[in-house]
Amino acid sequence: MSDSTAAPAADHSNPRVALITGAARGIGLASASALLAAGWCVVFSGRDGTALKAAVQQATAHAAAHPGSLDVAQRALAVVADVTNEASVAALFASSCVKFLTRKVRTPYRHDAG
Repeated sequence: MSDSTAAPAADHSNPRVALITGAARGIGLASASALLAAGWCVVFSGRDGTALKAAVQQATAHAAAHPGSLDVAQRALAVVADVTNEASVAALFASSCVKFLTRKVRTPYRHDAG
C-alpha cells in the first residue's frame, strides 16, 4: 500500500513547477516542502515576506538532506503576493515565469491561502 500523501518522485530530466499560495505555514508549507524535496521547482507565495523567507530556508534545508536533491536553492522561489489583489496575482505569475520559463515544465497551481 502506498502513501497517497507522498510527493511524486523526482524527474530531473523533466522538472515540474508548483506555485503554492499560503506557503509560509501549515498545509501550504508542508505541500511546498514535500514537492521541493521530491525534485520539483516550487514558487512559495504568501503575504508575509519574513515568514516566506523562513519557510523557504526551512524547506531547502529539508530538501537538501534528501539524496538526489540537485540545486535545491535554484528550485525555490519566494514571492510576496496577495491573492485578493489582481495586480499582485499578475506579478506573482510574472515572477514565476521569469524564474522558470526557460525550463520544460508542467505547472500545477495549489491555493492554500485563506
